[in-house]
Amino acid sequence: MGGTGKSTLALAAALCISEGLAHIGMAVPEAQNVLILDWESEEDEQRTRLAELCEGFGLEKRAHVFYKPMRVSLPASVDSVARHMAVHNIQGLIMDSAALACGSDPEKADSTNNYFMALRALKPTWSLTIAHQPKAKEKDQFPFGSVFWWNSPRAIWWAQVSNKREDGSIHVGLFNRKTNNRPQAQPQGFKIQFGDGRTTISTENLRQVIDLRQQLSIGAQILEGLKDAHKNLSRGLSTAELADLCSCSESSIRATTSRMADTLVKLGNEWHLKAREVSQDPLSL
Repeated sequence: MGGTGKSTLALAAALCISEGLAHIGMAVPEAQNVLILDWESEEDEQRTRLAELCEGFGLEKRAHVFYKPMRVSLPASVDSVARHMAVHNIQGLIMDSAALACGSDPEKADSTNNYFMALRALKPTWSLTIAHQPKAKEKDQFPFGSVFWWNSPRAIWWAQVSNKREDGSIHVGLFNRKTNNRPQAQPQGFKIQFGDGRTTISTENLRQVIDLRQQLSIGAQILEGLKDAHKNLSRGLSTAELADLCSCSESSIRATTSRMADTLVKLGNEWHLKAREVSQDPLSL
């Protein structure tokens, strides 16, 4: 599904990597040239987005982000993309977006395999493919609802956006659905603010964004729900209330709270936070 801020975040990541900037929570050891292969937007539109991000980041130049508008699939463009990479010493590739990059039937095995074979032939140091989930399948963990798109990437992040705020900002959560050969990463939250010829992006705690909170672990939702209950209701919450809050079964609540003895206490029928301040990040509970 489009409109989740994925393209804006990808462009911001390209800017950070190309300039060696540690913005938006990224650790960039050294600057690298990045090429954006764009099947979605016109070049003028993309340049405007990049200029507004540069303004938001306080940058005057963006010489290391390169752009190539695409009209045919990646498998049909390998030679031209390879020449572009060689001329500009490109290390990183960003593809926007996967369905058009495949050419046709992105949910089919042949299309998916041909796409990733073409990507491997280009030999980038790293790559990012943006995939827009069809609305009917937007809760499916597989891109396009296809297992073939699950198997080939080394890592998959799922994006969800909150309702747009009155000030023109959106809040985006990134959730690591798959990773190879390393621990699963913690969810990441971002606030994207548009307007006045600039786009600013800041990291934020997803536990504070109510309509994204339900994508977090049950433990994280319990902690935030109890904080809200203590603050607004001056009481705790029962197992049934927590189950309703987290949209899960009471048995799941009991299993989770049993692992949170250092953080929670049950008084009568209500769960409460212990008096001491919680020091650990609960996102992985």
